[in-house]
Amino acid sequence: MREKLADKLAKTKSNGRITKITRQMAEAEPGRYFVDHMGMYREKPDWKPPLPSLEQLRMTFNYKKKNSTPALLSGNTTLINYGELFVIVGLPGQGKTAICESNIVAQHTRKQYFGFTFNSRGGKALLADTERHPDDVSDSYNNIAKRIGNPQLDKDGEIKDLVCLSLAEHASAEELKGILERELSTGEYELVILDGILDFCLSMNDDKDATDVVKWARMLAVKHNIALILTLHPNKGTETLAGHLGAFLYRWARAILFVRSVKNDKSVKELTAEPDMAKLSHGDAASFQPVYFTWDPNYQLLMPCDYTPQQDRGKADKIKNALEVVLADGKRYRYGELVEQLVKLGHAKGTAKRWITSATEDELLNTTGGIYSLKI
Repeated sequence: MREKLADKLAKTKSNGRITKITRQMAEAEPGRYFVDHMGMYREKPDWKPPLPSLEQLRMTFNYKKKNSTPALLSGNTTLINYGELFVIVGLPGQGKTAICESNIVAQHTRKQYFGFTFNSRGGKALLADTERHPDDVSDSYNNIAKRIGNPQLDKDGEIKDLVCLSLAEHASAEELKGILERELSTGEYELVILDGILDFCLSMNDDKDATDVVKWARMLAVKHNIALILTLHPNKGTETLAGHLGAFLYRWARAILFVRSVKNDKSVKELTAEPDMAKLSHGDAASFQPVYFTWDPNYQLLMPCDYTPQQDRGKADKIKNALEVVLADGKRYRYGELVEQLVKLGHAKGTAKRWITSATEDELLNTTGGIYSLKI
């Protein structure tokens, strides 16, 4: 009688999720389960997964690379490869969701959209929205269909190979992680967007929790070999990433871009690498071409637009004055040396690179033979 009961499916709570345990499963992992007084298999409370063997971790000459092409590009700039993190930073209402939708469209259509190119392997896309009301998530789902124009539909009449999740009603960070891990365990996804990484934290100002969340996100990207996009708000009134969470994302993300209104026209938004905390591990932030977009009344969507930034005369004079200081008396430097000289004046490295690019375009500098000097 006891054996027959043990053969039946039992339920045990593991990591916040309900898992059905069979005799075969229990025998496959000796030491993990016990049989209770009802003959049901239960997970031992003190059980911990075994550490991987050295052979599973050791790098050898036999390793075969999983990725041969970048996953996501903006123009000609590689943002991330598969297995890496891309962070989009912006205040509410600046257009982060439009950028997320555009990446879904580029992946679905296999065509450039909003300047984005996604090198698809034929997998699915997952958009998980933890911040907005289900009504707003529904609008975003319909906007994706509108942007695609004529999306392929699955047997249920929904957008093929896209799963859009509305998660704002789930307050537990562990529950959110469980939902996402369960879905990714299918191995069907290649692009995953978490619109609101903060909701997976207990507190963005708890450095241990923030570290754990970023490591968890990085683990998902590497384990499932996906392109993982996260959204985050900046610190209020600044262009820095919020809290300890932002600090650790800056360390481990491979690309960080900011969404904001352009300075002289609030109706035009831009995706830019200009802020000092922007980051492009596979490209040069100073030469990144911003993506400009605005509200299009015909499409009733935020859409790409042509925009020429107005020259800030005060900024131009500031650049010229700084260069005249470091290149005074006929001084000449190579690019890296010139960057160092501007940093010594108190400017951020990213700012120095952008200023050199701007001054070169404005023909303030001679660059013959890779040596920089002031034009007389």
